[in-house]
Amino acid sequence: HLGARMGQALSPAPQAMAAHGRQPIAVVTGGNKGIGFEIAKGCLAAGFTVVLTARDEGRGQHAARQLGCAMALLDLNNEASINACAEDIARRYGKIDALILNAAMAYKYSDQTPWVQKTRNTVTANFFGNLAACKAFHPLINDGGHLITVASMTGHLTVLPD
Repeated sequence: HLGARMGQALSPAPQAMAAHGRQPIAVVTGGNKGIGFEIAKGCLAAGFTVVLTARDEGRGQHAARQLGCAMALLDLNNEASINACAEDIARRYGKIDALILNAAMAYKYSDQTPWVQKTRNTVTANFFGNLAACKAFHPLINDGGHLITVASMTGHLTVLPD
């Protein structure tokens, strides 16, 4: 299970927990479904306090209730949302120990949206949105913390049409 392996890889050392005087905190973007949900589950099992993020509040709250963790709104297509999310997490938790950038968007192959528009929307969210999230959350990561990005095979240029 990917989530369990991710949680084990991040498994906090007892001295790290003692140094902060609290459970380590992981923020998992796009944690309301799929791989992000499993990563959040694995981090919880490894002893982290987890904040999953989602752009849809209803789906995010549902996932957070299922897992027993916190939720924060985050839309990678909206820089104000990214900054507000980072500020919210800083206010609630101060520093974090892991930022797992899992949120992304993809079109189904059968989607009829023009290719240029699909590309623009995808690059805006998956590159520029995650870059903005890195900039917003980086100051919150404790020394010795982790910043992890999740990627997929669709990021290869060989999948672009001729």
